[in-house]
Amino acid sequence: MSGSIKNLTRRLIAMRTSIKFLKQRSSIKFICLLGSILSLQLHAQETKDGFKNSFDDRQQMTSMPDSLAHSLRFPVTTPLQLVHDSDIQCLDPREEKDLAVPQNLKYMGMLTAMKADTLDLEKWKSDVYAALKMGNLQVVEFLVLNNDPWLFKSFRLFREKLSFLSQFGVGVIVIVQELLFDPSTGHINDNYKSLWKKMRLTLYPYQWMIKGFYLYDEPFWNVEVNVRKGNSSYVSEQEMYDNLSLVGKLIHKSYSRIPLIYVEAYTMISPRLRIPEVFDWIGMDCYTGFDNCEGQSIPSYYAILKQLQPGKKMVVLPPSMIFKKPQDITNEDRLKVKNIYKQYMSWLQTEKDIILSLSFIYRYDQTTEVFTGAQKICESADIHRLFWRKYYQSQFDKN
Repeated sequence: MSGSIKNLTRRLIAMRTSIKFLKQRSSIKFICLLGSILSLQLHAQETKDGFKNSFDDRQQMTSMPDSLAHSLRFPVTTPLQLVHDSDIQCLDPREEKDLAVPQNLKYMGMLTAMKADTLDLEKWKSDVYAALKMGNLQVVEFLVLNNDPWLFKSFRLFREKLSFLSQFGVGVIVIVQELLFDPSTGHINDNYKSLWKKMRLTLYPYQWMIKGFYLYDEPFWNVEVNVRKGNSSYVSEQEMYDNLSLVGKLIHKSYSRIPLIYVEAYTMISPRLRIPEVFDWIGMDCYTGFDNCEGQSIPSYYAILKQLQPGKKMVVLPPSMIFKKPQDITNEDRLKVKNIYKQYMSWLQTEKDIILSLSFIYRYDQTTEVFTGAQKICESADIHRLFWRKYYQSQFDKN
């Protein structure tokens, strides 16, 4: 009997020890789990603080001494941005002395290429090298690649472009149309919030470069075109207005100090145009003239925009291309596109609200439309280089 009691006692002691050990292990697991959760929360807070600090730094920059602010906005990070006489191919470099430089512009540049023309990364880089001598701003368009349902390849190409541009100190405008919208219908993508979250994480190391977001190209002209085609699957004007407002608010929630840019086709510029209030910079495009661009002068179009959106900053898109095939371009065409750009720059001297000039376009190899970019029009490329050289130097002459 006493032996059975001893055995039972040993078993009870062993069970108690085992239970105590299991409790300790459970406590350790719980502590590890709690630590992981706290670590994730800390990381999230650091990320949030990082975004906030980024915005605070940008706000503080406006109160810096002018000399320092200018050196940050226009950093000499590479000699590739400097224009030499040898870079001028067909104009007389001495023509620069007669050029009028608009002092109110903060950014100027030339769009290198668009859509399919930017898929070849090495060719795109070559375009960027050329555009560095024409301004301090470039555009990066997020493209949804074929056979990429999870957008892994699409985001990788986008990151590679941002990384490449980061070495030159230029500003970047990000086009998010294909990421957040269905361009074939104008509807917002169903998973636009998760896609935007992924875009935020992608942009995080490059926040300092981002100078604007471009939501949708010529939105209400696209509505009008699809109405004329009888495409009932495309959104209405009101739906487009609401979609732009919704996406714009989502982006502003993440980047409250980075402007949203709206550009509309000249055909839609009238007192009845409704531009969503969410946009910060407003503009329009018309590429066939200055004094008379499809019936009105460029200043007349902008006078309407100012009435529609008083107090907003403006953007202009001067033409740097010709609506002809390269072999059909005449000397008169070359002279015309050069002089249109000079007219824009002369006009901008008196326009304090215009903050950005982005010329369209350097290279266009697509066959969907017939026009030739500045890459094959040396007069157009040269006049941009001369203006950039004089403008760039003037920013430092102020100090």
